[in-house]
Amino acid sequence: MQLVQLTTQDDVAAHVAQQIAETITAKETASFILASGGTPTKAFDMVPSMLSQPASKAKVIKLDEWVGLSKSNENSCEQYLDEHVVKPWGITPENYIAFDGGVAPEAEVERIQNAMAAVQSPDLCIIGLGMNGHIGFIEPNDGLPVNVSKVDLHVASQSHPMVSGKHDVKFGISLGLQEIMSAKKVILMVTGEHKKEIFDKLLKSKITTSLPASLVKIHPNAEIVFSEDVL
Repeated sequence: MQLVQLTTQDDVAAHVAQQIAETITAKETASFILASGGTPTKAFDMVPSMLSQPASKAKVIKLDEWVGLSKSNENSCEQYLDEHVVKPWGITPENYIAFDGGVAPEAEVERIQNAMAAVQSPDLCIIGLGMNGHIGFIEPNDGLPVNVSKVDLHVASQSHPMVSGKHDVKFGISLGLQEIMSAKKVILMVTGEHKKEIFDKLLKSKITTSLPASLVKIHPNAEIVFSEDVL
């Protein structure tokens, strides 16, 4: 695991965007597991201007989705990735693996598991640090999901700005630890003063299921990149 301290949130975004662009330049069919939310937005938005070649052959895998929110819902992870990744990067439908929160989650779990079986090892996984230490919708618990799963959402996740006050969401659907850890490289992004407490806990924590993000530490090629405002 490598810790990368940068000055500002923009510096973090540029650092991550550059790695995404370099991965696509080196391998036009590169595959990415991508999170939604405020932390990676600037990085995703910077990517098109850094690309030296089209990303139309790259594959994007959505990390998670709110159960009950259809693809067309403006607060869904689907709409977020469509706006910040799929359209601006030029990702084609056949190269986009995405949960649909508006259909039966059990069927989606099976469908995505089958789709992931063909991906093998994604080239890069970009995730953020949840306020309770979750990654994706892998919430703190005695046991964590190995594969794609429907999960109960903790209060911290239910209070996420994407859905808080807009939708009563109790469940999520998420890639499991096996899918995340199978990536050749994992980047955990941490920015913002509101992440100070959980980031400090992450740095000091042993590997524990009560803080799922701590498992990133055992990935052979993991990078935790953070801005000074989390210190």
